[in-house]
Amino acid sequence: MDPISAIGSITTLIEGGKAVGELTGKIVECMRSIDEEKAAIMHREASGGVTASMRATERLIRKKELEAAEKALYEVIVNTVGFSAWRELQEMRK
Repeated sequence: MDPISAIGSITTLIEGGKAVGELTGKIVECMRSIDEEKAAIMHREASGGVTASMRATERLIRKKELEAAEKALYEVIVNTVGFSAWRELQEMRK
């Protein structure tokens, strides 16, 4: 699952009136996917013809994309159901 696409879908559903409680499983799965991808970013090997600086730039860009998507999800959840719901999701994420 691409976490950025998943967050976009989840955000759209929440903004459309879907209850966060109904999406808890998807949200936690998506958050774990973000964590896994962030960890994997540092271990990716260069593919043919990619220099170390190009690889570093690609990693940084993807990390920033993941952070922005996670921030967007945070804002939707906090603005919809409050910070306590975000904290609960963070606990489930572990």
